[in-house]
Amino acid sequence: MIDEKGVRYLSKNNNSTKKCPYCKEDIGVDAKKCPKCQSDLRSWLGRHKILAGFFLLVILVFILIISTAEGPSTSQYSDMPISKVKSMALEDVPYDDLVRNNNDYVGKIVHYKAEVAQINKRYNDKYILRVYVTKSEYNSWENDVWVEYEGKRLVEKDIIDLWGEVVGLKEYETVLRASRTIPKTVALHVETNQ
Repeated sequence: MIDEKGVRYLSKNNNSTKKCPYCKEDIGVDAKKCPKCQSDLRSWLGRHKILAGFFLLVILVFILIISTAEGPSTSQYSDMPISKVKSMALEDVPYDDLVRNNNDYVGKIVHYKAEVAQINKRYNDKYILRVYVTKSEYNSWENDVWVEYEGKRLVEKDIIDLWGEVVGLKEYETVLRASRTIPKTVALHVETNQ
């Protein structure tokens, strides 16, 4: 049947009807608008396509941010005995070479005597360290390396022996908002020198 406004709806005798949730009039199952009360019968998504699209976009961006967030690195050498780690380590790799040719060292174990410059606790016994690996001729330390470390707490200025796997370069922002890129390692073994 067609009403006076030209809107098609079905008669009460047809099995393809439903009740309008607002005025309780019988209407066609496919009706998007009630011919009697003019209520919009589409779903919330159907009525708010732009808003639904915006929410979907926000959810996708949130998922993207979470999925790309940098978590702790793991090492292929984690279960290796310490004696084997020490025997495989490259000794005193020149810092400039470690920075310039970093890809050549990724996946390899390096050993440095180092001074702890900065400690940031992540959780439990997991820390981010920044250590200096070069002792200058004036007896000061320079050339820092990013280290993901799990173990007993260290103190700034501790002198350590560090065996770690090179995992790439780490870019971070300093307190003064400058961007820095330094070598990044995962500590396999650390010994403090008192």
